[in-house]
Amino acid sequence: MSFTTFLENEVLDHVFRNAAYTPPSTVYIGLYTSATGAGGTGTEVSGTWGTITHTAVLDAASGGNMLAETALTASKPIASGDVFRFQAGEFDITLT
Repeated sequence: MSFTTFLENEVLDHVFRNAAYTPPSTVYIGLYTSATGAGGTGTEVSGTWGTITHTAVLDAASGGNMLAETALTASKPIASGDVFRFQAGEFDITLT
C-alpha cells in the first residue's frame, strides 16, 4: 500500500517545515472499481455492484482525503448481498 501525494506532502510538511498535521481519529476503507493512484482518484464502488480492483484508506466517510492506496492481488466481483471482508492481518501499511 502506497501513500498518496496528499499524505506524503502532509508528512513532509510536518517533519521538515514544522507544520502541524493532525491525524484523523477514524480512518475508513474505500473499495474501488478502477485504479486509484497517488493522486487519490478512482471510482469508488456504489451500491452492490462492480468488480473491486483497488482499495484505499481515507480520512472521512465521504468528502475526505485518500491517505494510502493499492491494487488488490486479485479482483473481486461484488454481487447483490455480498460482503467484502479482509482477513485479520491481511491489510498492512508499511513505510519503505
